[in-house]
Amino acid sequence: MSTKGTLIPDWLAVPFAGITPAPSQEKGQDLFPTGNWRAIRPVYRDKMPPCNNACGTNEKIQGYLDLVKRGKYLDAYALIKEDMPFPSVTGRVCYHPCEQACNRGQYDEAISIRAVERFLGDLGQALPHDVVKPGPPNGKNVAVVGSGPAGHSAAYQLARLGYAVTILEKSPKAGGLNRGGIPDWVLPQDVLDREIERLVELGITIKTNTEVGKDVTWDELKNNYDACVLAVGLTEPNSVRADGEDKAGVLYGLPFLRDIGMGTSNVKLGPRVAVIGGGNTAIDCAREALRQGAEEVTMITVEGNTSEMPAVPEDLHDMIEEGVELMHGRAMTA
Repeated sequence: MSTKGTLIPDWLAVPFAGITPAPSQEKGQDLFPTGNWRAIRPVYRDKMPPCNNACGTNEKIQGYLDLVKRGKYLDAYALIKEDMPFPSVTGRVCYHPCEQACNRGQYDEAISIRAVERFLGDLGQALPHDVVKPGPPNGKNVAVVGSGPAGHSAAYQLARLGYAVTILEKSPKAGGLNRGGIPDWVLPQDVLDREIERLVELGITIKTNTEVGKDVTWDELKNNYDACVLAVGLTEPNSVRADGEDKAGVLYGLPFLRDIGMGTSNVKLGPRVAVIGGGNTAIDCAREALRQGAEEVTMITVEGNTSEMPAVPEDLHDMIEEGVELMHGRAMTA
């Protein structure tokens, strides 16, 4: 490609191929500015990148993507760990709103940010020791009640600031909903275990089978710690307020998934299973029921069609591919 005898490399023209500038809305204004370009000055806008703005954990996405582009993978991993203590987890389970907000999606398709995060997280797990170190001890002790995502994050950031942290978890295994709410075929247990091991490497103490108010009193917390973070989560299921919901064979979604994840489930499903609900937990329950031996699984939703369901479209697609039937526009009656 050449213009007036000046050779312009083809690669320079590729990004602009097929892009037509929008015509000016003002009468008499040039489509392209002409005249003395030296008088034109850029206008700087201090705005959050759309991917960062959409991220629920405020990761520096544009920063670690740039480092990955330059092949600086360990630096990218270190940057992601400033905000996110378990990138191997979020790289598998996050619904990646950052990708919906990605500027690149306006031209062709969004950058696969979640896949990059998973790659970096797994790279970090392969290291003999993590790049993150505890901060200088400040002499303060903090108790974190609950070892789910919120408790995990709080303990991690407190340890980086130099606090001595103890996590108190009433379940036999640490992890909270990461372990008891996300099936193993989405988030393998060994991946979560390795992320929890990184907490221990930071000097964090984790006490399982320890329920506050039963195994540890509130007075003991007050006397033994300088501060307490409550990260107990919302684990109790909602009632559908229908006759028969308390009968044998009727299970709530989160306890069903939690018992399987914790290895304490003794439920034997029949050949035909109905799942009431159209959200992500319902989808996980339906797919888990197939893996637990159910021959026929039907999801019953109040929504009129799949586009109205609150579930993530990708997970919904996978569920249908696995053979779960859908029954729309139905509701439980009292």
